[in-house]
Amino acid sequence: MVFFGSSEPSALSAAGAAGASAAAAGASAGAAAGSAAGAGSASAFLARLRRGAFAFGASALALLTFVYVAAVEYMEQQARETIDAEAQGLLEAQSLGGVPSLVELVELRSMHDPDRSSFYLLVDAEGRYVAGNIGAWPQEEPQDGGIYRLQLVDRRRAERTTRQVLARAVELPS
Repeated sequence: MVFFGSSEPSALSAAGAAGASAAAAGASAGAAAGSAAGAGSASAFLARLRRGAFAFGASALALLTFVYVAAVEYMEQQARETIDAEAQGLLEAQSLGGVPSLVELVELRSMHDPDRSSFYLLVDAEGRYVAGNIGAWPQEEPQDGGIYRLQLVDRRRAERTTRQVLARAVELPS
């Protein structure tokens, strides 16, 4: 928004010196009044500008928050779908080749993931480690839909990074 301010010009009297000085006095009073009106207009303009900037900032923040939340939800949904597909593949390997085939597949996938983007843990009926790249069953309880939200420490790397992981427990058929 652009704000324009104007003041009305003073009318000069053509009645001689006295009229001219009266007109000059009127002109200077008009200029002072115009100056005061201009200052008021400027502060009103700045107030409107601040409100507009605040509204723009709030709108931008709301939009960025929406985009961030939508992106996080999308990535989490993709992770859940990947976990489900991975679990299905492991169940198929177990149904085709038995537990030895499943152990071999879990070990293979655990070793050949240098970026460590996938985590596996195969335990026996008593909960003891059989294979995988997670050392023990997590202490956390599953959340919505049987998904675990874990904080895992990657001990294979020198800097021991902590990673947030989504995981699902799948019970194998006997």
